Amino acid sequence: MMQLNQTSKHNSYLFLTQQYVIGEYARKQMLFDTFKVFIAIFFAMYASSLHAYTITTKTHEVQSGETLWGIANANNVTVEEIVRANSIQNNLIVPGQKIAIPVKNTNTYTQQNTTTNSSTVATQNTSNYNNRKHVVRAGETLYGIAKNARVSEQDIIRVNNLRNSALYIGQELSLPESNQNYYNTSYDNRTDKLTGFRNDFMSYAKLQEIKIAKNDFQVLQSGINSYDLFENNRYIATVKDNVPSKYAVRKDGVQYNNGTKIDYNYIKRLGYDDATALALSFVSSNEGSASALNFYDGAGSFGFIQFTIKYGSFAKFVSLLKDNDYIAYTNYLVKYGIVLENGNLVVYAPEGYKGQTRLTGELVIDYIIKTKSLYGPLIKLGESTKAVQVESAREQYMSPALNIQLNLKGKSVRASEVFYSAIGVAALTDLAVKLGVSGAKKEIETALNNYISRTSNSYYAVKSISNYQLIKIIASSSDNYLVKRRMNKLLSQFGTHQLLSA
Repeated sequence: MMQLNQTSKHNSYLFLTQQYVIGEYARKQMLFDTFKVFIAIFFAMYASSLHAYTITTKTHEVQSGETLWGIANANNVTVEEIVRANSIQNNLIVPGQKIAIPVKNTNTYTQQNTTTNSSTVATQNTSNYNNRKHVVRAGETLYGIAKNARVSEQDIIRVNNLRNSALYIGQELSLPESNQNYYNTSYDNRTDKLTGFRNDFMSYAKLQEIKIAKNDFQVLQSGINSYDLFENNRYIATVKDNVPSKYAVRKDGVQYNNGTKIDYNYIKRLGYDDATALALSFVSSNEGSASALNFYDGAGSFGFIQFTIKYGSFAKFVSLLKDNDYIAYTNYLVKYGIVLENGNLVVYAPEGYKGQTRLTGELVIDYIIKTKSLYGPLIKLGESTKAVQVESAREQYMSPALNIQLNLKGKSVRASEVFYSAIGVAALTDLAVKLGVSGAKKEIETALNNYISRTSNSYYAVKSISNYQLIKIIASSSDNYLVKRRMNKLLSQFGTHQLLSA
């Protein structure tokens, strides 16, 4: 009897083991079959997407002064896509060169989506797009279109799958349905300013978002006059105040110049000509890195040629940034309360500063100096916007300087007729950055009119001497120490960067 029970137990064990093995096998087989089904569905969807989403190209002939960056923005593609489509080496293009511009064609996909999901698409068009279309006209910006449509710029970027804020004439945009509630709490149509909190043009909720965002950056004093900046506890930079300089106006204002240098080769890779690359790289060698900060001089200077908050050049840079890289504008400025309103820089202080939450003018510089955590996003901004900085410098200083009308002994002559070589353009641009365009005009007129009087030559003689000699005249006659030093530095570098036809 005992033997029988043991045998029964043994047989039961074998039976249960067998059933377990069979069950495990069946479960694994089912999982494997399910996996094969998912793989089949994936490849079917992938093949369908390949069929529905095709990429064609159009031809563009490079014009003088155009850059890969500008061409890419105008056509809503990336520089990398153009480089890949044309096998371009070192991002270099030349006037007259014909390049292929990728054009993404999604018509097939749209048609399929309409056919298979007609009710969903119809509902989406009614609720989100409201069947509104807008064709971009000359001079329009995303900001202006969004304002008139009573929607946010981010909404237009999202529904049109834009990479940034760059638009081109004739481009058709889908406009989301106007969000009256959003608009009322965000913008005032008469002032174009943020509204809703203690007459300071921003809602309490928005101010709290800024306050929370500022916690992304931490400041730790690491020395008597030095401060380490961290982004989410990751070290990014060290800034210093109490700068030992005779130009120091604010002892508590910091200096930082350890970022990426914008040199001749970088500017050339953007597609600019030799004269532009030489001029702006020379200015950069005198001013700073892409993320350089100088708040000790009281002007609140930023970037590779030190765009100033006090004198408005930083606001102009931000305006260009907003139009061409809205994402960077949002991520590094708006998120932390630094915005552009009617062309003016405004900073919002959630905690309040000197009785205000909306700061303008000198208070902007003062608040940034006191709130050292804001140096963090500014440094990140500089490293992320090198190409925009170069274009802004060209637009704000180099081009206006070349169009200066010089008054030489009663005769008017355009500066570009006098400063016609690479070294001449470099000198002219550097003077415009250092002294302002009007200050450069005055400096040049004083030097050249003194030369004309001293030599008894007519103003025509100025156009016949070399730019090298012109720069020597300016350097020797100037009463400005920095002008003397920078012009002599340029003369000493003559030939180093192929400054031809001087």
